[in-house]
Amino acid sequence: MTAQPTFSPSPQTPEPPLAPQRKTGRAVGIAIAILAVLAALGGTALYFFGARTLEPESVQNEIVRITQEAVGVTPTDVTCPDDIEARAGGTFTCTAMVDSRPMTYSVHQDNDQGDLTITYDRLVRLDTVEAGLAAEVSSDIAIDVTVDCGPAGRTVIANAPGQPIDCTATNASDPTDSASMTATVDAEGTPAYQFA
Repeated sequence: MTAQPTFSPSPQTPEPPLAPQRKTGRAVGIAIAILAVLAALGGTALYFFGARTLEPESVQNEIVRITQEAVGVTPTDVTCPDDIEARAGGTFTCTAMVDSRPMTYSVHQDNDQGDLTITYDRLVRLDTVEAGLAAEVSSDIAIDVTVDCGPAGRTVIANAPGQPIDCTATNASDPTDSASMTATVDAEGTPAYQFA
């Protein structure tokens, strides 16, 4: 009997282990997707649960601008509430000092986009009223006069149309010759007077 050769398997060199596969690309993609979902949820929550607000500084700047434009006087110490919710029809008040006198500004929100209507007591410049009255009285009585209205040292006063203002007309050539008068300023800014 012939011996059958035995074949023993030849030793094989083991294959090197596979390098661990990195899943960073997939992890980054998942992280970005999660962040996008969280951002969307945050935006939705802000839309549904958070209120848009107006910046008090913007309203204060607008109050300064419209007052300067109207009478050439810069308000000081302008204060508006914090956390003003932006909503159509909303109202609030701000305060300021105008010519050393307190003034209240009423603010109405025309919409929720920050468009406002700001109202306040009408202000008139005293120098303008005095100059208009001096020209009118001088023309009426044929004597040059100067007119002094309102408190000394004031530039403007709050004055509704037709509200009386106490004034004094003085003869320009004789300061001892003066007369008291009541002045009014109509809605168009035209002064009128009546001697007391």
